[in-house]
Amino acid sequence: MSETALETRPAWEWRAMGATWRLRHTGKVEIEVVGALADAIAADERRWSRFLARSEVSRLNRAPGVPLQVSTETLDLLLSCDHWHEQTDGAFSVMVGGALIGYGYRESQRVRSPRTSVTPRPQPIPSALVVVDAVRRLACVPDGTALDLGGVARMWSAERAAALVRTLSDDPAILLEVGDDMVAVRGDHLVAVGGEGETGGRAVVLRDGHALASSSWSALLWSNDDGATAHHLIDPLTGAPAEPASAVVIAADAGEADALATALAVRPELIATLNACAMVHADQGERHTAAWEAVAV
Repeated sequence: MSETALETRPAWEWRAMGATWRLRHTGKVEIEVVGALADAIAADERRWSRFLARSEVSRLNRAPGVPLQVSTETLDLLLSCDHWHEQTDGAFSVMVGGALIGYGYRESQRVRSPRTSVTPRPQPIPSALVVVDAVRRLACVPDGTALDLGGVARMWSAERAAALVRTLSDDPAILLEVGDDMVAVRGDHLVAVGGEGETGGRAVVLRDGHALASSSWSALLWSNDDGATAHHLIDPLTGAPAEPASAVVIAADAGEADALATALAVRPELIATLNACAMVHADQGERHTAAWEAVAV
């Protein structure tokens, strides 16, 4: 599943949080703006990457079962993750880090491709919430699990980055791309969604202030030494990689768009319960919500 901007405009480009970031504009976004943006995103990565030993996520993962105090920024993200976990009836979970490690996704892809010698026997992921005391900013991961914020942290950071860009630039048409995902920082944008064999390809209008997030089992796929195939989308009900599916969600909040897209890719039948602007492709074919029809071109 890939999404690209149809318009050709200047773009600043850099790498962060395991993805290529592009800031498309009409020529009025100066390099100083991009520098401030990159610094803010790097600070978020230092908080939320499970691949960085000194991150808050790594600190929580090293102390399973122990409530630890986190920063206000991390508390806000974890509270939202707990909300989306409940909203999706557990299909979205950030406690899948232990399962990902077991299946071979231990290190950043820049260091080593996912792989393990023996594929583990899956175990269901606990459904407990991460935040145990919002007033004292205490969070805790259950024994036997590990926190993995992955794409939702990236899109949460993108939402924060978009707000920063709006204060620093008056460019009338700004689009922030984060890998295959994107945020319409200012103005409406026509973007291509889908590919052959999934949705057949089409365009949608991404409205000012809205975000588009995609999730697909094929985005990170590998084979272990024992011949078993694995991917990065873990079904919390089983603790194993979910059945093949892809989803795209457009929402006013970038983090919510990512969480709902992940939940749909893990559990495609949720499309029947969502009011969000969403599309999912699985064995049963493509399904979408009424709100999706309003933005499709």
